[in-house]
Amino acid sequence: MHSLPSIQRLGRIMRIICLLGMALLFLAQTAIWIFPSTEAWQNTTEYRAYLHGHDLTLVKRGLGWAITMLPTGFSMLGLWFLSGVFAQYGQGKIFSHEAVNGLRRVGLAGMAVIPAVLLSNPLMSLAMTYDLGPGNREIAVSIGISNSGLMAFSAAVMFYSIAWVMSEARRNAQDLSQIV
Repeated sequence: MHSLPSIQRLGRIMRIICLLGMALLFLAQTAIWIFPSTEAWQNTTEYRAYLHGHDLTLVKRGLGWAITMLPTGFSMLGLWFLSGVFAQYGQGKIFSHEAVNGLRRVGLAGMAVIPAVLLSNPLMSLAMTYDLGPGNREIAVSIGISNSGLMAFSAAVMFYSIAWVMSEARRNAQDLSQIV
């Protein structure tokens, strides 16, 4: 097969990119909570609204990091599974059982990000206001999805669907190979 070496090379490169992406996600989330006074935290973190001018204590930082790692963790897990898929491609195993299952897992991890985000919002409001006086604590529940979240969820569904199609194609090819 003429294109197999190109696919293998691409698989190795993409695996490295996925692993680097995992590391960057982890480091970015960690940096936001270690250095909360930075402009990046002020501009990108919706949770600052819960502070109402109160201090971001070390405990709140730890809780905030843990809570934001819930959806980020599913994203990192998806990248880990995707790196495994690309590792299979790097070995020339395009339709292998492991590659197909890896794609399915990428889809499931991606779909799990949405409920994780929905859960993290009320947890974050509680974590940021737990030490305020009575009447000042809040649990904010927001049900909604951003455009980027919707696109990510759609991509996850596509990964899962492609895995299902590839699995069925593998099964049909095996069935056809047994017909004499």
